[in-house]
Amino acid sequence: MNPTSTTGSMIRIVAVLPLLLCCVSGQEANPHDKPTEGAPAMIESLRRIGSTEGFKPYDGNPILKPGPVGSFDAGALGSMCVLRVGDVLHLYYEAWGVRTKSGWIAGEYETLQVGHATSADGLHWTKDPLNPVLPHGGKPDFDRTGVWDPYVIHEDGLFKMWYGGGGGSLLNLGWAYATSEDGSHFKKKGLIGIGAQTNTEDCHVVRDPKSGLYYMYYWYGWDEPHDAFKLVTSATATGFDFNEARTLTIEGDDSPMCKFGQVLRDDDGWHLFYSNCEGGHCHNSIVRYATSNDGIHWKARVKGLLKGQDADVLRIADDLYLMVYSPQGGFDAKGTDIRLAVYNGRLPDLAKKPPLVPAPEPR
Repeated sequence: MNPTSTTGSMIRIVAVLPLLLCCVSGQEANPHDKPTEGAPAMIESLRRIGSTEGFKPYDGNPILKPGPVGSFDAGALGSMCVLRVGDVLHLYYEAWGVRTKSGWIAGEYETLQVGHATSADGLHWTKDPLNPVLPHGGKPDFDRTGVWDPYVIHEDGLFKMWYGGGGGSLLNLGWAYATSEDGSHFKKKGLIGIGAQTNTEDCHVVRDPKSGLYYMYYWYGWDEPHDAFKLVTSATATGFDFNEARTLTIEGDDSPMCKFGQVLRDDDGWHLFYSNCEGGHCHNSIVRYATSNDGIHWKARVKGLLKGQDADVLRIADDLYLMVYSPQGGFDAKGTDIRLAVYNGRLPDLAKKPPLVPAPEPR
């Protein structure tokens, strides 16, 4: 979600949100990076619907739909992230209370709040009865006009959420931080970091096991389309200095705009899932795959994983990966749902396989 950037005909106002994945020696590993033992039923159900040729969309999609009229998520769903804690999968997503087919409407952006759902098998999901688990703030609060783009990891016994606040009739003010002991009751900790954070989105966070640093990947709308993919690091979960952010590029991908970056760090290296984006709702978006040796220098490997965007990938086992994503053309669009795809294999092997869908020609 971007509340102030200009993407095609849509104009929005957004905040900054980190893209982090974490796995540190001596600390509880981030479930985004390291599979846990057990949950044979979950593994069996996901393997059964996956493919060794790449991420195969689930025939039973979507796995999560907007709610009924009047509910907090009646308009559209998006910007989701998935993690595993024990034998339970947790899905966090931004939810529009109201979304029409119109372009940018401040009042609709101000209905954005954060929802939560859980699953034991990855196929059947139950929305949290306490939704929205992260509501927008009150009149004095910086996030009174909306909260969005949640990214959550679990470490040190806590669910740690980075999210964007503001937008709509006000300029978004940047990335904020919240924590929870149970995944449903979050305590807001306020804005984080220093420096330029307005007009940002697509926050994901990864923790490097070698350095212990948090790597935040995000989108900086003032520099779009070509120089908006950013990285900033911090020794703590909230100490990011956005004045020190560096611009990242993806070698071998000349799409007009490469967006929705999500990074996963595992024993096979650094993996980036992203999409091309053109027009107000990214009408021809394709999920793509790139790799890196250091989390900084990226090379495109597959430009045709599946049709869609906003993909978040979770490692379930050494050769089993789950992806949640939005459908093609569903960026900030009315009625957008959340979908599932599963891959039976190791991520580096994706580069050896033919694309499942052809990459669109840039317009």
